[in-house]
Amino acid sequence: MTAASSASRSDLVATEFDVASVLSELSSLVESSPEGWRGHIFRGISRWRLAVEEISGEEFVYFIAGEAFNWRRLAERLCWHVALQLPEDVEVKMQRWLEDDHMFGGLEESEFRRLLGHDKWRAYLNYFYGVTLERCLLVHSGQRILKSRFGRGRRPSDDMMDEAYVALYGEDESLLWAEFALATGRGEDSGAARSVALDDEFVYWLFKRRIGSMYQVHVAHEVKHGLEMLGRIESADRRRLRMLELGDAGQLLEFRLSKRVVHRRRAMAGAR
Repeated sequence: MTAASSASRSDLVATEFDVASVLSELSSLVESSPEGWRGHIFRGISRWRLAVEEISGEEFVYFIAGEAFNWRRLAERLCWHVALQLPEDVEVKMQRWLEDDHMFGGLEESEFRRLLGHDKWRAYLNYFYGVTLERCLLVHSGQRILKSRFGRGRRPSDDMMDEAYVALYGEDESLLWAEFALATGRGEDSGAARSVALDDEFVYWLFKRRIGSMYQVHVAHEVKHGLEMLGRIESADRRRLRMLELGDAGQLLEFRLSKRVVHRRRAMAGAR
């Protein structure tokens, strides 16, 4: 997609949209019922039509290429707007919610889909498959290369991820980035600093580039790998969060490891 076509699609998303009225309504709702903040945030999300915003020098990209919807980025922006209106304990809950990687924001899929609306739901699926799963697939590719290196008795190296890019896209990251900048008008050549938002656009561009030259069966196979990796990442993240919620988590972990060492030593002594 060219820079011109991307811009035109973004303009369509933002047509006749009044940011101030949405933010004002959100503030009023939060002030009247702060405990219902999550529902109010989703109401703001459902009404939102602006594709990109710049706030205090920071770029907020909600619709990548006008078609992939990053609802978490928009939720972050709306939460930031109302944070000071919330009681401290509610603000803490909101912050934890933002940090949670649950696909549907802690809601059932059907409820999440209803709150977003049909168009934003479809756009979110573009983001999920084109950014979230594409990153997982890149990690999967890197791990596969790492296992191959170990299997051949070789050490891991700093160029492992470059090999992952080559395995998935046929070129290393630097060449792909140059192609992305040329094709979209984004990237270093345009003067834009590399950021999380720009990396999301890059990954989505890689996704569209990759599936444009693949058979459907192969695409489905890669999606399966991406979903498996996402499951492993989410499982590891849940374990990490459980540890952080425990008091003296580091000491507790150290105690558990110490007990395992003691039990292992006793078992080995008994075997002798």
